[in-house]
Amino acid sequence: MKKNLIIILLALIQFSAYSQDEKSYERLMALPIKKEIKKNGDVYLQGDFTQIITGTTNKKEILEETLEVLEIANAPHPSVGTIKKYLKEASKEFNVPFPIIDAIAKTYNNYCMIGPSEYGSYGIMGLVESEYSNNLSLSAKLINAKEDEVKSNPRQNIRAAAALLAYYGKGIKNSIDLMEWFEAVKEFTGLNDAFTKEMQAIDYYKVMNNGRNTITLWKENAEIKPINNLKISELINNYETKLESKNNLNRGATTGTVDYPSAIGAFTNCNFSGRGGRDIDTWVNHYIAVGTVAGAISHFRNCNAGASAHFIIAVDGKVYQSVKVASKAWHAGASGQPNNERSIGTEHDVTTSTPSNWNNTTMLKASTDLARYYCNKYAIPKTRSLPGIRGHKEMPGTSTDCPYTIPWTTWMNMLNNNTPPPTSNTPVPASPANGATNLLLPINFTYTSPVNAGAFRIQVSTSNSGWTAANGFTSNTDPNTTVVVNASINTNNYYWNETALGSFEGPKAGKTYYYTIRSWDATTGTSNYSAVRT
Repeated sequence: MKKNLIIILLALIQFSAYSQDEKSYERLMALPIKKEIKKNGDVYLQGDFTQIITGTTNKKEILEETLEVLEIANAPHPSVGTIKKYLKEASKEFNVPFPIIDAIAKTYNNYCMIGPSEYGSYGIMGLVESEYSNNLSLSAKLINAKEDEVKSNPRQNIRAAAALLAYYGKGIKNSIDLMEWFEAVKEFTGLNDAFTKEMQAIDYYKVMNNGRNTITLWKENAEIKPINNLKISELINNYETKLESKNNLNRGATTGTVDYPSAIGAFTNCNFSGRGGRDIDTWVNHYIAVGTVAGAISHFRNCNAGASAHFIIAVDGKVYQSVKVASKAWHAGASGQPNNERSIGTEHDVTTSTPSNWNNTTMLKASTDLARYYCNKYAIPKTRSLPGIRGHKEMPGTSTDCPYTIPWTTWMNMLNNNTPPPTSNTPVPASPANGATNLLLPINFTYTSPVNAGAFRIQVSTSNSGWTAANGFTSNTDPNTTVVVNASINTNNYYWNETALGSFEGPKAGKTYYYTIRSWDATTGTSNYSAVRT
């Protein structure tokens, strides 16, 4: 659904209709990024996203309101390292655990400043100001700052969040015990019911405990390393068992039984109505844009929101149901159009700060399995048509960019064949940039994968001859005269030095190297190697 995006940055990116295609994310990852180091050591990153946002570089062709968005989108933004510096300072200042606030910054918005979501969350930390929560205004008072400052200034947003967490955890006796902060984190979320507060807090604890590694819009590696705390693992396992129990499908809602066999009940008591006798003949895809799955469910349960969807699909493949399919959800309405009466609406766990989620095979499979089930049940045409399969912005009378950069070819292929295209899981290198020189040791390779890959392989060679998309430089795992790295790894980054896993030698000064990467998962099989970089 369309969100009202404001505040500073690239997370404001809304790709125009003529730039939304299968290559949008790859073009984003290919953009050059400038770096500025402030006198205090803070690092700010900046890119020119004009063509990606508008489809043109001719400013005379761009509307005035779009130029205003570009001015904000192309402005400098703090690097991941600088944001983590702010997080560490706030952790020390307010005596709250760094792993918790780091996980919140990572999970809520991938270390990006953005806001508000439709449920009133702002900034890197997702501070909420709504009819259900005054967390943002309270946090501003706690640090003696103006609310607008907390909404727009990254450092103040982080300080305010740390102060708020300390406020909710003021009765905690052992501040280094992460488990003791769980109830405080639930209140920190600012969501409007116990179900979504717990769901959001669990997501923060999952990332903190299990780790997560992604690429930001500025092509930085954004990693949280797992802490593997046994008590947190037990908390998560108990929650998952309870969530998926058939006896707990309707927690937090008064009515509802799931229509889809593997769905988890997260029903709303409002924001839906009857279909007026209209037959279901259309499937509509949406993206969350700003916020989280728990936040979207919370928003649908706000009876003043006037919005809902039948289903919400998380990036881990879980399917939540908010509205019965027999009812009309309020997801793509337009004056004089029967859009909602005829359709099933589904939100996806994709935001403007995590566009690569649209290429996550786990989520796409859950999405297309769900769509296929209802296409078969209601004879919805499995074609890009009306009636048939639509994105929100394609429904008559609507004005929105939703669902952003959805890879329609991949999605439709999976819907009709239950398999993605054979090259859909080719990874996209982020750094080193093609042609990079004078690199510091160890050399850090980062990349993003269109799939939730179980393994990656990086190959580095001193020769560009003999490279193929199927085998890279070689399938040989033994040392040879040209291949100096042939490493199988399971993270989105690799550090190359003399002792690195899978390296036959370390990087040598004055040499030119070539590298390529592939990703693999059990669903799609081995992908092609990425194009060679120098």
